[in-house]
Amino acid sequence: MSGKNYLLKISKDEDLQISLFNGLNILSLLIKEIYGPSGKNIIFDSNKLQIPELSKDGNYIIKNFLLRNKLKSLVILLVEEAFRPLKSDGTNTFFLISSSMIVKGIRFLTLSPENLSWCEGMQKTIHYIFSRLETNSQPLYHSNDLQQVIRRFLTQEKLIGSLLSEIFTKQNINAGLDIELNIGGNTYLEKEKGMRLNYGYNSPYFLTDSDQKIIKFNNPYILIANYCLKLDGDDFAEWLEPIIYKKRPLLIISPSIEEDLLSTLILNKLNGIIDVAYIQINTNSIVGTSNLDDIAIYTNSDIIKNDRGWKKIKRQQLGETKEVIITNTKTLFIRDEEQSSSTIQNYYNQFQSQALLSQSEYETEKLLERQKNFIGTRSKLKLGGATLLEVQELRNRIEASISSIQNCLDEGIIVGGATSFIHIGEEVENWSRLNLVGLELIGARIVNVSVQEPITTMLNNHNLTQTNLKRPSVIMESIKRTKNSEIGYDLETEHLVNMNKQGIIDSVSTLRKGLSTSLSLALMMLSITHLVY
Repeated sequence: MSGKNYLLKISKDEDLQISLFNGLNILSLLIKEIYGPSGKNIIFDSNKLQIPELSKDGNYIIKNFLLRNKLKSLVILLVEEAFRPLKSDGTNTFFLISSSMIVKGIRFLTLSPENLSWCEGMQKTIHYIFSRLETNSQPLYHSNDLQQVIRRFLTQEKLIGSLLSEIFTKQNINAGLDIELNIGGNTYLEKEKGMRLNYGYNSPYFLTDSDQKIIKFNNPYILIANYCLKLDGDDFAEWLEPIIYKKRPLLIISPSIEEDLLSTLILNKLNGIIDVAYIQINTNSIVGTSNLDDIAIYTNSDIIKNDRGWKKIKRQQLGETKEVIITNTKTLFIRDEEQSSSTIQNYYNQFQSQALLSQSEYETEKLLERQKNFIGTRSKLKLGGATLLEVQELRNRIEASISSIQNCLDEGIIVGGATSFIHIGEEVENWSRLNLVGLELIGARIVNVSVQEPITTMLNNHNLTQTNLKRPSVIMESIKRTKNSEIGYDLETEHLVNMNKQGIIDSVSTLRKGLSTSLSLALMMLSITHLVY
């Protein structure tokens, strides 16, 4: 500690509440500025960034926003941690809800510091609101529903929306997609067919194209083993002879290989006897083992599991595929498009079932990655633009949109999204009077007002760009009077519209996760009595 005394400070009572209030208030002002279609971008210039970045993504802003005041910054760090799981999906909306609950809760906390039953009222009300919204949810059955979802979340990017529509409808809704920046170029879609393995060649001596630094095999044999391969005298040469006679390449995959055998493979390649390559896969992890299993299924190979010598390995145990392309970091296996396999389809369906039953988010993600790989087609979206700043901002928006689209596909949609909170406002109020008592009613009131904060903010931002002002309270009252949960307000036409027909929707998943996060953060903040820093 260099002989210095580092003293901790303790903040409590009014100082703490003022810091919470001020920290959230500063962040709320920024989020409100960027919220909705009329929201503005914020530019960040930070020592952590190589160049300044534009963003209207609440998650990004919270992560990169710190204040000189330590107490206020601690508040922002708590917010960042709470919203991290949302991954930009609805962060702006649910931060506004959460901050409204916290600010209103802090004001009431000063009046009633001993009795916190109103916090229980907040919990009960949030659970009731979501249960009501869930009953109005709709699954996505048809490709037209999918098109509606894509149009909803990529309103300003029609070209990219049409490219994604092509992927999701022609390939599969879970199709693999990589996003790359194409500075100075155009936006286009590049398709990569085949199963991908994130391991490359073991030695550059195996290259078939030195300029491009790749190995390309047509119609190769594939040997997969899960043990250390050895030369084993003349046995390997005898085993290799029929393959040389067939004049077909050989790809060998295993967790390890002895130096003598590797040297023999390289010599055969350099002498032009056979095109051969070796890929080393780490099978100490579950991912490595599953890689071997997946390749074996995709190429119709047996996994040689015991070292019984080369004479015991039969040619029918080797796999085959139309083409293999290997770089120093990855390998692509390409099957004949006309070749169908019920085994592959069964495994594909099996991954889907396992993912639905999985209780682990990490396990679900890995299962869906394997499922995508079995589709045999991945796509690369090249985002074009004049500057790095422009393309990075576009990439952030596209990634957030794709996350929202996937959530809609997973759990269905709710027409109107946050507008639904307006329609059920009166119902929530009536329910709270019948089911809550005492200070619980205060908690219900705080929640009911807070969930309508995003719509109020959006309408206020829109009014700043218009000459013909309409008060948000008047618009919200006109929406309530319709008594139709599909009716909302269109900012473009400034009229009430059917939101289902207009494609104004949100995902059940987003609302569920967002409401839970908002409640969790609010209760956590309101329960803090001391801050040590």
